[in-house]
Amino acid sequence: EINLVYDLPVSAVRRDGTKIGYELLIQKQPGVRQREVSVKFLVPEGYSPTVSSGPVVRLGDARYGLGLTLQEDTTVRVEFDKDAYGSN
Repeated sequence: EINLVYDLPVSAVRRDGTKIGYELLIQKQPGVRQREVSVKFLVPEGYSPTVSSGPVVRLGDARYGLGLTLQEDTTVRVEFDKDAYGSN
């Protein structure tokens, strides 16, 4: 098991009004059939996921996660919107 923490540069996050968008290309390791991958997001308070390339779950205050089984190169896309589901 490997735990990698990667802080993105500000330029990697797309903002449009009240929306925050993020894309991450995860490349499959050659020779490995599949790998379980989890991606965790720390977002500003009051934001909730509205669009994603997989099921996003709430992990705690301002923290969300997405898990997937990587079988090929995959782009993870997530969009958060302010107060998308009401107050947190």
